[in-house]
Amino acid sequence: MSAPRRVARYCDGWCPSNLSPEQAGESIAEVKRLARERGRDPRGLDFSVVLLGQDVGPDADTMRRYADAGVGRLVVVPSESASGSAAQAVRRFAGVVEVAARL
Repeated sequence: MSAPRRVARYCDGWCPSNLSPEQAGESIAEVKRLARERGRDPRGLDFSVVLLGQDVGPDADTMRRYADAGVGRLVVVPSESASGSAAQAVRRFAGVVEVAARL
C-alpha cells in the first residue's frame, strides 16, 4: 500500500520530506481524494513538509507556494544540524522564521 493510501486510510496528517511545492500539491490532492473515497473528511488532515539539509531556507514566494499547495507547516532542518553547530544554524535561519511569521 502506498504512503498516500495509508495516510488517507489511517492518519490525521502527513509529513513527507523534501517535496517541492508542486509535488506536495499533487500528493495532497491525491491523499484528499483517497480520504473522500474512504468516507473521511479531508479537511481534518494536516499536511507538513520537512526540508532536510537546507543551506538557505525557503523564501517568501516558496513558502506561499507550499501554503497554496495545502501545506500547513514547513519544518526546515539546516545542514549544520548534522555537524553539531545548531546554534549557528538557528542564528542563520532567524530571517527565514521572521519571513514565515509575516505570511
